[in-house]
Amino acid sequence: MPRNSKRSERMKFHHFIPTEIFFGEKALDEDGEIVGILGKRAFIITGRSSSKNGSLNDVLNLLNRMKIEHDVSHDMEENPSFSLVVRITDKVKRFKPDFLIGIGGGSVLDSMKAVAVLSVNDIDPIDLYDQGRYSKALPMVAIPTTAGTGSEVTEYSVLTNDETRMKGGFKSNLIFPRYSFLDPRYTLTMSMELTIATGLDALSHSVESILSTRSSEMSEIFALRANELIFQNLPKVLKNPDDLECRSKMLFASMLAGMAIAQTGTTIIHALGYPLSTFKNLKHGLANSVLMIPTLRRIEKSHPNRVAKAITPMKDVDDFEIFLKDMLSNLNLRMNLKREEMEEWARIGSKAKHLKSTPGDFGYEEILNIYEEMMKEYGEGDKR
Repeated sequence: MPRNSKRSERMKFHHFIPTEIFFGEKALDEDGEIVGILGKRAFIITGRSSSKNGSLNDVLNLLNRMKIEHDVSHDMEENPSFSLVVRITDKVKRFKPDFLIGIGGGSVLDSMKAVAVLSVNDIDPIDLYDQGRYSKALPMVAIPTTAGTGSEVTEYSVLTNDETRMKGGFKSNLIFPRYSFLDPRYTLTMSMELTIATGLDALSHSVESILSTRSSEMSEIFALRANELIFQNLPKVLKNPDDLECRSKMLFASMLAGMAIAQTGTTIIHALGYPLSTFKNLKHGLANSVLMIPTLRRIEKSHPNRVAKAITPMKDVDDFEIFLKDMLSNLNLRMNLKREEMEEWARIGSKAKHLKSTPGDFGYEEILNIYEEMMKEYGEGDKR
């Protein structure tokens, strides 16, 4: 079906998510022993924050109680690169685990997914983007400590190519985690900036999933509920960071949004945001958020009903823009982009695979205009 054609009125969809989910406080304590099915040797991939929020200690206590041998890597980057996953893969191959455990945000979980494939297939990181090059992966356990990426329930992993410095996602059903444990207590130590960035990342997932030409009645159930929870709870958690109930609802929303994009993928918003993360060090969720309004206004010209549904329960794009600006006002967000950078990224964006699932027409000029509109709001310095 052409990507801009009207969807059939008849209900039709394919839904697949093989991850078993355990959600709630002390989920690991109550249900963690199920990981024993995966083997007796575990390799933990994590960052430094897991030592502060209690998640790593809970995992170590579980493994020790079950007499599961384990090793830990704290080697992590905010935008995981090919070289990073190769380094971790070397450690994993030496240890020879039966399964992997990822504890952290999207960077950790995406790295774990790449390592799970690289450890048991004789391939290079670039080969991850060709599903025909590999046929197996180590089993994985995902323990998210942020409320944004939804990587614990998706078949996606986003890595940065060291040579080109460009981010790109690969997908495979092999990299769905086997088990995911979501404990909102692990998100209590997130900073205000990280809370906003990950919350808006989850919102971009739910909004883009509804926008996607691959959306269905089933995926929209998850995405619309995620929208509702984020609009209600992100402002509350910024006012009271220790509100565990609101943190729990944000973590649930992130998971739901992840379950939605696992079926639909994301749109051009994600593709245009990647250079802002890799070249301007803007957190992924913030990169998506500054691009949403100009992109939505573009799509609204040809698909107003789809945009209206995507931003539900907001009444219109203006209302949605007020919400985003209110959230971002806490960060004093400013960027310095040169004209030639925007032109180069527009050329790359005009060839992005995300266009297949994005309604409307987006060529070079339209994408360049989106970057220009973004800079009117968030730019500083020389934009010529």
